[in-house]
Amino acid sequence: MNIYKLILSGLLMKTKLIALDVYGTVLCSDDYDNEMPPRKGFKEFVNFCISKNIYLVTASDAPIDILKIDLEESFKKGSIKLDIFDDFYRLQYYPKDFSGIVSNYGIKPIELFVIGDQYDKDIVGALRLGCNTLQVPEYNSIKDNFDFSNLIIP
Repeated sequence: MNIYKLILSGLLMKTKLIALDVYGTVLCSDDYDNEMPPRKGFKEFVNFCISKNIYLVTASDAPIDILKIDLEESFKKGSIKLDIFDDFYRLQYYPKDFSGIVSNYGIKPIELFVIGDQYDKDIVGALRLGCNTLQVPEYNSIKDNFDFSNLIIP
């Protein structure tokens, strides 16, 4: 069995929780009217996580009530519901501090996979803690080429 099949089968997967930055990562950063759908492949990514019992949380610096409204509006176009997220975290420090998420879930930092578009804000704090990370290009136009469904979860 090759490494890709092992990862997909969950035999090597150590991730228990994924923390997603929202603006610029899942939702278009310049879409103030919530007209654009979530990033390409996001629904498939969510379905894969659910099938592997991997929890999803948001890790945004935006106020949670506004974040939920924006997610709900954008999700309507892709028939996704807010209940895909186990929790919503507002991380206002720069860089973001993910230690509270790790502590709340009782996991090791290596079991948290952080996905964000800004290295200094989203990624640095996660790396310092010992989390797996992925910096994605900022989602800021309909011509975006990034596809969540192609992600390999560590």
